[in-house]
Amino acid sequence: MPPYGTLHMSEATEQRPLRQQVSRNLGVGWLAYAGRILILLLFIPYITSLLGTDGYGVWALVFQTAAYLALLDFGLQSAVARFVARFTSSDGPSRVSRVLGTATSLYLLIAAATILVTAVLAFGLFDLFRIEDANWRNDGRWALLLIGCRQAIVFLQTPVTAALAGWQRHDLLQGWSLVEEVTRVIAMVLLLSMGAGLTALAIAVVGAHVGYQAVVFIYWRRRRGQVSRHLTFRDRSEAHELWRFGRVSFAVTGLYLLLLNLDGVWLGLTISATATGLYIPAAQLWLHLRNAVNVAAGPIMTAAARLQSDQNGSGIAQLYTRGLRYGSFFAFSVASGTLLYAEPFVRLWLPETFSATASVMRILALGHAFFIPQIVGNAILVGTNRHAVLARLLVVELTLKIVLAVVLIPTYGLIGMAYAAAIPQMAIYGLAYPLAISRVLNLDLIATVWSGLIPGGVALATMALAGGVMRMVVPPTSWLSFTGNISVCLLAALATGWFLVDARDREIILSALRRRPQA
Repeated sequence: MPPYGTLHMSEATEQRPLRQQVSRNLGVGWLAYAGRILILLLFIPYITSLLGTDGYGVWALVFQTAAYLALLDFGLQSAVARFVARFTSSDGPSRVSRVLGTATSLYLLIAAATILVTAVLAFGLFDLFRIEDANWRNDGRWALLLIGCRQAIVFLQTPVTAALAGWQRHDLLQGWSLVEEVTRVIAMVLLLSMGAGLTALAIAVVGAHVGYQAVVFIYWRRRRGQVSRHLTFRDRSEAHELWRFGRVSFAVTGLYLLLLNLDGVWLGLTISATATGLYIPAAQLWLHLRNAVNVAAGPIMTAAARLQSDQNGSGIAQLYTRGLRYGSFFAFSVASGTLLYAEPFVRLWLPETFSATASVMRILALGHAFFIPQIVGNAILVGTNRHAVLARLLVVELTLKIVLAVVLIPTYGLIGMAYAAAIPQMAIYGLAYPLAISRVLNLDLIATVWSGLIPGGVALATMALAGGVMRMVVPPTSWLSFTGNISVCLLAALATGWFLVDARDREIILSALRRRPQA
């Protein structure tokens, strides 16, 4: 009997066309991330007011350091998801079972390695950060050890979650993940109200994630057959295939982790944990916004793999150009709103000591306006096994970021770090990336560039007009007036963006809105 029982796509996925299932995944994912951003907006002021810049800076360093543990995945997660998506429609359940059995054996080794590496980070390298208070340093060390154990649990369950992603059940994973986040935040608020430290907060994080993984596992047992675990490789040829695809994904993932987490870690090493605490709220907001768009990456990656399996090159090209249009409009809308409202937002949102966060937020907006639209391209490059192109571009971006950080931080501090992050993004994703992906997908370069610039320009003009008028008529000096400003800008963006949506996608949206639950 195969290690994962008789495996097949869920009934819901079988009965739902690929395009409709991708749209469902995106809709649920974006709703989940809207909830996450709302939680972030409410929780960060609470935790910063209780921990202060020093304590929050140490907490941020814990997560920025632990994020590098994801490198131990070695790109296997995306490999498993891609192969499950391809083999479900071609080789059938037996090949999927071999892939998942092999992945389980590999992840058992990775989980053990994760605990060892975490111990080294917690009791060795953590002392390199400039944390003046010994109590914060010791509390942060134990918190890091616990968060590392959480990552080991993530790895143990990765074959299951990757398989669900390959079967286009991102909607379930996103929904369960949101419940996990709500549970975690509620537990952390209760602990903070009782004066708990970073170690107790880390315990809440681990506990909430164990609950999430339990829900995933129960669903898997009910819908996928009996699951058995094996400590040996089920199929060496499958292991070789996973590693061959995963090594490039590993390079891409590693480069992204370096790019995303370099900022706070670098500031903690060169300036102080306080500088990290001032920088991270702005970086966290942009991280959540890019992750909201990145919700599309999983469904698009597996959809691209399916289209490639069907030799549908034109479908892949259409998938990219549609995603580029929508991503550009969204990214430039948010970036324009950030330039207009960062200062009043931070003044209302965070304690007075975090005023420098607004400047960081504005600068990061410039780079993300160009990066976020290309997330769909990244997913397609991974799904079609052309992610070596992405890896080369990321190497250039990381190199530029490090050079600029070395040059700018001594003079401009955390503002210099923000510029070091934004300038490479503008250069790479505004110039080099369109040229590279147009060659890969055989697209016309000029048409590709205009597919991003036109929606971006429309978004910029819409937000500048709506936001500029609202700031003059109703200055955003309170939460009520600020909310009014943002509401008008959002309505203006939605009204304008509706006309940029593809006709078929508009019909899917309208059908979903008209659909009534059956009795």
